[in-house]
Amino acid sequence: MYVLVDCNNFFASCERAINPKLEGKPVVILSNNDGCIVARSNEVKKLSVPMGAPYFKWKDYLKRHNVRVFSSNYLLYGDISRRVMDTLETCLPDVHIYSIDEAFADVSGVKDIQSLVEETKKIVTQWTGIPVSIGVGPTKTLAKAANELAKKHTKHNGILIFNTAEEAVPYFPHIPVQDLWGVGRAFGEKLPRLGIHTTEDLLKKDDAWIKKALGTPGLSLVHELRGIESTSLDHHSDMRKSVIRSRSFGTRITEKKDIIDALTYFADRAAKMLRDEDLRTHVIRPFFMTSRFSPERYYASKTIALEEATNDSRVLIQHAIDVVEKTFKPGFQYAKAGIVCTDIVDSQHFQKSLFSSERSEDTRIMEAYDAIKQKFGPYSINLGRTSENKNWHMKRNLLSTPERKNISSVPTALCK
Repeated sequence: MYVLVDCNNFFASCERAINPKLEGKPVVILSNNDGCIVARSNEVKKLSVPMGAPYFKWKDYLKRHNVRVFSSNYLLYGDISRRVMDTLETCLPDVHIYSIDEAFADVSGVKDIQSLVEETKKIVTQWTGIPVSIGVGPTKTLAKAANELAKKHTKHNGILIFNTAEEAVPYFPHIPVQDLWGVGRAFGEKLPRLGIHTTEDLLKKDDAWIKKALGTPGLSLVHELRGIESTSLDHHSDMRKSVIRSRSFGTRITEKKDIIDALTYFADRAAKMLRDEDLRTHVIRPFFMTSRFSPERYYASKTIALEEATNDSRVLIQHAIDVVEKTFKPGFQYAKAGIVCTDIVDSQHFQKSLFSSERSEDTRIMEAYDAIKQKFGPYSINLGRTSENKNWHMKRNLLSTPERKNISSVPTALCK
């Protein structure tokens, strides 16, 4: 039996957690550079504002309906996410974090699951201020389906439990196939063309038809809906295949030094993510580019196979700088840069080079570097030229609170 805990309208709920005056008010959160709507409170959903809508097209409409609009504050959301996940680990056994606002837990053998999840829901809300919905099922796909139903229908009070696959069957005619966990854009467009609109339609097909039309992933999905587990909570099976750190600039960039500055920042962030997950990369691809809508376009990148897998920020930064030095062309207005890390391996099980140059103190240096940033703020120590005041940083003119660069910028009076 699996539990799926999902934070309701997470980004909007985070803003309400630090400012309770927003409770019951319509709230939207914008993407990087305040471009598109990426999160909506229930009040905004009732106004028929679509997810992903360009903010400039809906700005006047949102203003007429007194919608509070905020830039994304990822440090805040990350901090609250960690608090939620830490709380879940005190309430549930074998918690597996699935995303910033979702976590699975294996509750096989728990006698009173109803009481357990009710207490979990209560504690998470009390300790973090974030409302959650909880679904339970004999497979992760059924738990996910239960969660979606618990979230959408108030009669469930945020909790729905399928003790068996059979208990889910009456709900299948009302679950669009596009809402199923694992049905991406391709399946979501293909299934209706095949006459499959609901989960019930899908389950009426036999295995041979499903395998031919949808392949092994489709068959695994159907097995999960029937209560036959086809996925695992094992950490290593879910190990990420790549790390990408990139961003569109807040303003157009023309100087090489600014491109180097930006790529230094992204390479450092990518290496930090690898260290956080105890991973290393064998292949990196730094890149920078003009806007695809620019009349004069230019895209520069280079794929680099490293002699030895690494998560050392200094190594990634040096390679990124080399790419800029060799490929930068003046006269263009650059709009985006980033770095892609692939061929990811576990740090505990990677093959060292015969002539490895990595020293034991290199690991300790990165550990000390991360510890200083954790204690004193992300800009307290930097590699190269990364700093907080850069014209290439994304636009976030509607932050509810200043982004926390140190302890003095933590909000203290919003709840008064």
